[in-house]
Order: sequence, then C-alpha cells, then structure tokens
Amino acid sequence: MKLIGLDCGGFRLPVQNMNPSLFEAFKTDVSSLGFEKYCSKL
Repeated sequence: MKLIGLDCGGFRLPVQNMNPSLFEAFKTDVSSLGFEKYCSKL
C-alpha cells in the first residue's frame, strides 16, 4: 500500500518491517515487473 501512496503503518508481529534500503530495492524489483500497469493510483 505504501508503494501506491497509502501508508498504513508497520506490520504487526511476527512479520518484520523492511528497512529503508530494502524498501528501495523492493520498489525497483516491483517496477521491473510492470506493477504500475496493474494498480490504480489514488
């Protein structure tokens, strides 16, 4: 959700949150998959 501009806060345990560098890597990976084509922007 944060990726499309809706920050819902952190995960609850037992799921761990991504640190900022991992989130940037995640954004790069998702972008390479063409995610923007399949999501609607708010």
